Amino acid sequence: MIFDCQWLPLEKRYYICEALFVMPEIGSLVEVIFTVEKLPQWRAIVSSTQRFLLSHVKR
Repeated sequence: MIFDCQWLPLEKRYYICEALFVMPEIGSLVEVIFTVEKLPQWRAIVSSTQRFLLSHVKR
């Protein structure tokens, strides 16, 4: 899993974050974008995304 948060140098703060992770169950690289305020909740965001994708992808 890789996280990348965009830094705004003039405002001296982070703006937005991106998580990249592999879901071998569906053979995909997944990208999720969220606000930096939600970074502490990253586990729940990733877990919810995985559940959503697994319930909606046709195999």
